[in-house]
Amino acid sequence: MLTCTPSTVTDEVEGSPLETWSAFVKVAADITQAFVLVGGLAMDVALVAGLLRPGAHLRSITGSSAKFAMARGGTKSAPMQA
Repeated sequence: MLTCTPSTVTDEVEGSPLETWSAFVKVAADITQAFVLVGGLAMDVALVAGLLRPGAHLRSITGSSAKFAMARGGTKSAPMQA
């Protein structure tokens, strides 16, 4: 028999499908919250680790024109003019 009070609704039958389903949904919700928490913490750690990692350094900052000039034998040496 289903009894209804102003604050709660209870089922007096022990082991009813409603209680079983309710318990299953509660456990599923707890597991889902745990996965979201662990995923959020992992993303936070990855973000902080990525921000603290030193940047990659380029070996050569010369452009493509300097590479082409070196391939053709370099440039002429001349005194700098104003």
